[in-house]
Parts: sequence; C-alpha cells; structure tokens
Amino acid sequence: MIEFIFNNIPLVIIIIGGILSLLGRKENNKDTSTKPINPLPPVKKDIRQAEKTTEKKEKPFDVLKREMEEKLRQEVQKHLPTVTQQAKKIRPVIEEKKTEVAQTAQTTKQLQQEYTKLKTELSRKQAMASQLLPNRSAHKVVEGIIWSEILGPPRAKKPFRPNNKI
Repeated sequence: MIEFIFNNIPLVIIIIGGILSLLGRKENNKDTSTKPINPLPPVKKDIRQAEKTTEKKEKPFDVLKREMEEKLRQEVQKHLPTVTQQAKKIRPVIEEKKTEVAQTAQTTKQLQQEYTKLKTELSRKQAMASQLLPNRSAHKVVEGIIWSEILGPPRAKKPFRPNNKI
C-alpha cells in the first residue's frame, strides 16, 4: 500500500485535492446560508482598486491545497529514506526472480519443443504400425484358422500318427 502511494504521488495529490475541494464547497455552502448578504460596495471606489482587491484575495481552497501539498511533501521526504533502503534490499531479490523466470521460460520452451518432437515421432510410429500390422480381432483370427483348414491340404495327405508306439 505504501509503495503504491509513493509510486503514484501525483494521483494521491489529485485525490486529496478533490476531497478538499468537495469539503471546501460544502463549507462554503454552509457559510453562505448562515451569513447575511453583504451590501454592494460603494460606487465611489476606483475600478482599478476594486480589481486589485479581488486579485489579492486568495480562495480558501487554494490555501488548503497548498498546505496539504506541503504536508504531503514533508511526509514523503520523511519516508523517502526508508523506501529507498527497502528498494535497495528488494532489487537483488527481484533480479534473482527475473533470472529464475527467464530460466523457467527457457526450460519450458525446450520441453515444449521436445514434446512436439516426441509427439510427431509417436504419430509416425503409430502410422507405421497400423500399415504393417492389419487390425486384428478375435473373430478375424477364428475365420483365418477356418479358411486355412478349408484351403489347406486334405486330411488324407496328413494322416494322424501317434508319437508313442507300443
């Protein structure tokens, strides 16, 4: 959270300024409703003097804004040394993690290449196996044995002779 604030100081200033402007508007609305209406200044004043007096007056929002910016600068300056020390401590760890991520990415890429090679080799071997050996099932094997008996030599040419003679 602190890192986010220090990394986005302009955004924080804008948010604080917006909040203060809303608060300033609410206070101005309350003040105008309770204050009586001031009569117009006398006409005898010189126009140049009237312009000078309006130019010299600062809006309360501008004063508050300046004060808040100064407080914020002081707060940032107060915490800046600790943040820089923490950043110095964290940098080597970040660099180490970057190298680990790079190495992991490299090994992942190598493994992906190896995987694709093995996958293509497997598909090639499966294609070769399917071409060399026809698809066999038990039913086809039985049919093959029956056809070999039918088409083979007759039984008379292969007489049955027992091996043990008595």
